[in-house]
Amino acid sequence: MLFRVNRKIATACVLVSILVGCSTDSNKKEYASPEALCEVPVDAGVLSKLLPPGEKIAVQERNPTPHRKRCQVNVDGRVALIASQEWWEDGDGIDVVAHAFPQLKSAQLSGDGTSLHTGTGALRKVEACGRAGYSGYTLFTAIQVYARDVDDSVAVKKLIDDYTDGVVASATCR
Repeated sequence: MLFRVNRKIATACVLVSILVGCSTDSNKKEYASPEALCEVPVDAGVLSKLLPPGEKIAVQERNPTPHRKRCQVNVDGRVALIASQEWWEDGDGIDVVAHAFPQLKSAQLSGDGTSLHTGTGALRKVEACGRAGYSGYTLFTAIQVYARDVDDSVAVKKLIDDYTDGVVASATCR
């Protein structure tokens, strides 16, 4: 009887070992993180912390309206992150704009009142940007993380700062 139990345990251990040995590492990133989000330079190392494991990455620019420019990052065909530039009417405060981003429900406003962030999203008012054709509007940048099991407020803060600096230096603000 004891021999049968030990044999069943040994067989189960062999089967588990085979299954584990044959499985792929689902936590591996087989792609390189981009160094820019739709031509806006960012730190690829910081961006990588906010992206899920997977095989393929694709970056697409989407402009749903003339006042919104979105850069969508897909991993294995699923939306992982969106970086956006959005012109809102002067007078719309960061608290009003934040309602458009579900990732910011629990965000706290920064001391200077120009940004807020969580582990899955950030929003920043771009003070140093005035562009012809957008008189009466204020630019905001946003990061939205859709990847599962990603929640890193330090990386999100670094990415929104990086992305905003890149936008200010781009043609968007010249």
